[in-house]
Amino acid sequence: MILEKSFELTRPGKAQDLLRPDKIFAGIPVFDQLGLERGLLAGTLVAQAPLFGQVRFPFESRLAQVGAGDDGPGLKVQLSAQALDPVPSFWAELSGHGSVTEESLLYQVHLKLHVDLPEGEKWGGRALRRMAEASFERTLARTLLNLG
Repeated sequence: MILEKSFELTRPGKAQDLLRPDKIFAGIPVFDQLGLERGLLAGTLVAQAPLFGQVRFPFESRLAQVGAGDDGPGLKVQLSAQALDPVPSFWAELSGHGSVTEESLLYQVHLKLHVDLPEGEKWGGRALRRMAEASFERTLARTLLNLG
């Protein structure tokens, strides 16, 4: 199952802060364990899901400067989702780009959540899987709605 959401995130800050998405996203409650090392943003999106409790979606995104300028209004950055190895049952792809506006920093973000539930072997297992998928979809849709 894959759920997707695009949203804009506006935060106060200086142009050079655009190069620190770990600090920018740290103020959003669903993001956890954010870190930036050698241009790789890593972290976890956290959601509460019935039947499963707290579910953690790890992600990694490559940060690259794409706009002109080092600290002015022309500064732009790109986030590119990176593959996780090994691929967990629950994981996220975070991509998008950031720019400097007159008064703030703007990130346009695309988030894709992946949920890999095991196939049921019998009708009871398949029914449980459908219930879990429906529950996940509702819960994650609410979590993603709160980001936008």
